[in-house]
Order: sequence, then structure tokens, then C-alpha cells
Amino acid sequence: MLGFLILLETEEDRTSFEDMYKKTYLQLIYIARSILMNQPDAEEIVHDVYVRMAENFTLYRGRSLYEMTGLGIIMTRNLSLNRLRFKIRHRECSFEQYEYIFSQEDTTLEDIIKEETLEELKSALMKLKQKERDILALRYYYKFSYKQIGKVFDMRDKTVEVRLRRIKRKLQKIMGEQV
Repeated sequence: MLGFLILLETEEDRTSFEDMYKKTYLQLIYIARSILMNQPDAEEIVHDVYVRMAENFTLYRGRSLYEMTGLGIIMTRNLSLNRLRFKIRHRECSFEQYEYIFSQEDTTLEDIIKEETLEELKSALMKLKQKERDILALRYYYKFSYKQIGKVFDMRDKTVEVRLRRIKRKLQKIMGEQV
């Protein structure tokens, strides 16, 4: 933790960063570990996130805890997925990670249909812009309110609501084209 504080310019920044660190650390570890299924890798990813945030803290100065949490979540998710892709490409995954990623159990017809729908949804989501996917993730996966999402992306609550409606329509259209 002390290493991050050295990167910050003022005592106020250090206090703000330390407070944010204490309140978000476990959440970011949980996200990274759920993706990587490995505690040491999760800790390394979260460390990298905090280093990046500390290095660029002047850009985030004055942002609320919600905004910083949202930023940390997005960065943690992206860095964790990048690490997982790297490990898969270089065959560095543990047996559990491969099993998690490539598990193909005997399934019922209902499970197969659910899996196909999930694959269609994943494919449709990848056709959205990164910001649109982040807004959806913050709203429906991390349960952020419109106000909290608005603070992360510097938008009004109503703008977030309208954006979400448009993103959902766009997603429906993409999925309709795939079927």
C-alpha cells in the first residue's frame, strides 16, 4: 500500500486514495479471482489496477468513491480477462482454469438451448462498443444505480437511463439478426 502513496502528489490525494483502497480492495480481489480462479494472480492484477490509478490520480481527483469503484471494477475486469487470454494462448492455465473455461458436461436439451442463447448474447455483446458493455455491466452485473453510473461516466441520471434503453434496443436488434 505504501508504494501507491509515493506516486501521489499531495497529502489530500494520499488520504483520498488510501480511503478508496480500503473500501474497494476486497471487491476488486473478488472480481479478479472469479475470473482468474487464482488468488496470487488476482492480487497481482488488483495491484496493477491501483498502480495505474495512482499514476493517473490527477485525472481522477475530485471523483466520488462510486466513480472510483466503477473505474476500478472496469479496469480489474479488463486486466483479468487479458491475463486469462494470455494464459490460454501460452498454455499456462491450471487444470481448474481449463476445466472452468472449457467444461462440457452431459447436458439436457434445455441446458443446450440456454447455452446457445448465452453464446448468442455474448456474441451480440461483443458487437457493442466497450463503453456500452461497461454501462450494461455496471447496471446489471454490479447493480449500480443510474446515478452511480452517471458519476462514473460523467453523465446525468436521465442520460444513463436513455442510454441503457438504446443499448438494450440495439442488443435486441443484433440478436434478432443472429437468430
